[in-house]
Amino acid sequence: MAESDGSGAGLFSGARRAQQYQEADVDPAETAGHVRAMELQQSVPPAPAPPVSSGGTVDGSQVSNDAGVTGEPAGASAAQVGAPASTPLRIAPVVSPRPAQWGWRGRLRRGTGGLVKLAPEPAELAHRDALTTIRRATWTRAVNVIVTSPKGGVGKTPTSLLLAGILGHVRGGYVAAWEAAEAPGTLNERAEGDPTRGLAELLAGVDSVNSAGSLGGYTAPQTSHADVIGSVTGRAVLTAADVLAARRVLDTYYRITISDTGNNLDHEAYLAALHTADAAVLPCLVSIDALSGVEKTLRSMRAAGGQVSAPGGLLSRVVVILGHDGGPEDPHVATAVRARLDELGVAAVIEVPFDPAIRLGGAITLGSLSEKSTRAWTAAAAAVVETLRTAHTETDLVQLLRSTAITGPRG
Repeated sequence: MAESDGSGAGLFSGARRAQQYQEADVDPAETAGHVRAMELQQSVPPAPAPPVSSGGTVDGSQVSNDAGVTGEPAGASAAQVGAPASTPLRIAPVVSPRPAQWGWRGRLRRGTGGLVKLAPEPAELAHRDALTTIRRATWTRAVNVIVTSPKGGVGKTPTSLLLAGILGHVRGGYVAAWEAAEAPGTLNERAEGDPTRGLAELLAGVDSVNSAGSLGGYTAPQTSHADVIGSVTGRAVLTAADVLAARRVLDTYYRITISDTGNNLDHEAYLAALHTADAAVLPCLVSIDALSGVEKTLRSMRAAGGQVSAPGGLLSRVVVILGHDGGPEDPHVATAVRARLDELGVAAVIEVPFDPAIRLGGAITLGSLSEKSTRAWTAAAAAVVETLRTAHTETDLVQLLRSTAITGPRG
């Protein structure tokens, strides 16, 4: 047996040689680069990198997709991996939609406990896109949508409530519908709650509103997270000055407001609401009479001048919502109405189905709508938000109209 020196080298003859070997520091990234270069030189294709989803992980390591995803460790350059510097190896992010939730595809996923996951159909993808459009939209000031028609009974008030409800529900609040009509309407009656103060009280105390909390005392909060400001008592005829005073305070505390207007397109209150709107929604039923209301409104807007009819103005951001009242419809009239709406050159025409919850009267809530109605009204709200992308938010339309002194103070 070899004599041991106490180090164990006598027992393990290789130990003495190991002690004499000085190992140099090696960069793992460089080693990987040499290996890859050898593979390329030998015409051996490298193993394909696993797909990477945006913000996902590969083998437990977090991957950033800010400027494309590379298949090499952090810090490895194109030269280190043996590829030309001008053509770095990159992997396009792979983003897969969430499995289907609707229809038989969704039922199959739920019935199998998630073992079978099918891609959603186009209608479900479109609905998801609509929700994303509504949720992510931002502007540099508050924006306003006017709901208008000279015809009564076409659904201006339900449209105002449902648009505000969808927008408030998806965005989590900061949306209000208010009564911009010259005379008291039914906005408060069709909203949830039983408020003791409304538009008349707000106008009387508008100068004392200095916080969202104090403004909240004049609203009817909805389960959709939207707020409603209607008439809870009798009030004087609304003036242009009233509209501007209300908008000044509403625009301070809400990101989106919906103006529910009256039937008189020549009234000063209506004109003030029109000239300070960023988008217009025109409700229409499947009837010649309702269609004539749409055409009359568009003619009035063309004659309004200012930012309403200017190139890129309000007229370029008009959405028509075609609804149904549950009564009998002549198929020939229905075809003619749809064809004429397509000829008007508006930004969008969205058709929504008849819903008994709207026809029956009483409070309109999102929870009372059918699934089909909810999806259609979501598409309508998304179309409105899409038109607002081109709104001239660099201009404060309320302040601009105030400076023109279109009317004196409330008398």
